[in-house]
Amino acid sequence: MLLIILGTLLLALPWSHAPGRSIGLADALFTAASAICVTGLMTVPAASAWSVFGKIVLLLLIQAGGLSVITYYIYFLAQFHQKITYHDHLAIQAVFNLTDLNGLVRLVRFVLRFSLIMEGAAAVIMTVIFAFEGVSWARALFYGVFHAVSAFCSAGVDIIGDRGLENYVGHYPLNVTVMLLLLAGGLGFTVWQDIWQNFSQLRSGYRKPLQLQTRLALWSQGCMTVLAALLFYLNESENSLTLGQLPPAQKWLAAIFQAVSSGSAGFASLPQASLNVSTKIISSVIMLIGGAPGSTAGGIKTVTVAVVWIAVFSTFTGRRQIHALGKAISTRTLMRALAVIHMMVLIWFISVALIILAEGRWLLGSALPDLLYETASALGTVGLTTGLTTRLGRFARLVILADMFIGRIGPIALVMAMTQPAASRNERIEYPTENIMIG
Repeated sequence: MLLIILGTLLLALPWSHAPGRSIGLADALFTAASAICVTGLMTVPAASAWSVFGKIVLLLLIQAGGLSVITYYIYFLAQFHQKITYHDHLAIQAVFNLTDLNGLVRLVRFVLRFSLIMEGAAAVIMTVIFAFEGVSWARALFYGVFHAVSAFCSAGVDIIGDRGLENYVGHYPLNVTVMLLLLAGGLGFTVWQDIWQNFSQLRSGYRKPLQLQTRLALWSQGCMTVLAALLFYLNESENSLTLGQLPPAQKWLAAIFQAVSSGSAGFASLPQASLNVSTKIISSVIMLIGGAPGSTAGGIKTVTVAVVWIAVFSTFTGRRQIHALGKAISTRTLMRALAVIHMMVLIWFISVALIILAEGRWLLGSALPDLLYETASALGTVGLTTGLTTRLGRFARLVILADMFIGRIGPIALVMAMTQPAASRNERIEYPTENIMIG
């Protein structure tokens, strides 16, 4: 919250604004919150509203929000051999959705090194890409660094122009680079750490299987991306305003990009307002799901949804135990997954209802899919927009702002609250079991 306030004050300064622009405190607050929550929803265009100084502030806010300030704090404590308290451990545990406190300092070091390597490599690649597209080397470097950080941190903020990546819808190198960054940030740092440790052990001749968390994250992310890309292609291939205008190969590129972006950052290579209603609904669900636990992406999380589907499959097949890939999943984990999903869906519906009450009945017509889309984008900290946010009043924007904040910390805070040791006497009491009728 302090970072949002600081970011608001910095963005409200006159030299943060582009020449000839005067941006109010409300827009500065919304932009700062969107950057810290790595959402990317904006009430003013990032490309034209902010000066170079304002864009640098935006970049720093995205980097701080994507990896969390506590990550840097723990790293510097470890570097200078300072004591890391139990509360510090709990804070970093909440940030990365961890189930225990083992190896936190090692994880923090891995997070920062992995982020630096990914963002640095992508910045170099994108600098070259923009330079070859006719942008001056100085501006290409700034574009490269900004979009590398924005993509890896799942912010989805671009400063290319009013149409953003829509200008590069058929540009294979740029699209592939951005997608790889989105997947790298959206898979989760614990997944990459496990993969790296497994690879290191393979080189020494010892093979240790990947953790269940890693395998579920990879499977769920892969399945969601493939299914979403296929659905986007089928729904939009005849839409002359989106995929219909593209050659066959570029149609698939844009469909895959939309699928990957919907689950993490919110970069748009297609005009989102022109999508079919069915595509907007599909995108809303994917945005609400988000990325993997412990990643820069928000939302319910892919593994959370996977656990519930595994439980459903286990029920249908008559299994007495919930298990996947040779490992059992505890009932407590299933309860947490159900709690997170129900909480997020409930907040989604409440947000939609509050905005309709505040704005009036005009949102109940053709604008309703856009409202569902916008609120799902905020809760999933994605940032894809049909342009509705800029048309909303102040109260509705506050609801969107609250959704961004909840989407960034809500599921994590809920999981952490439920994983703390039970303190009340009732938690130590086991009640008799009785069957009830359901269905």
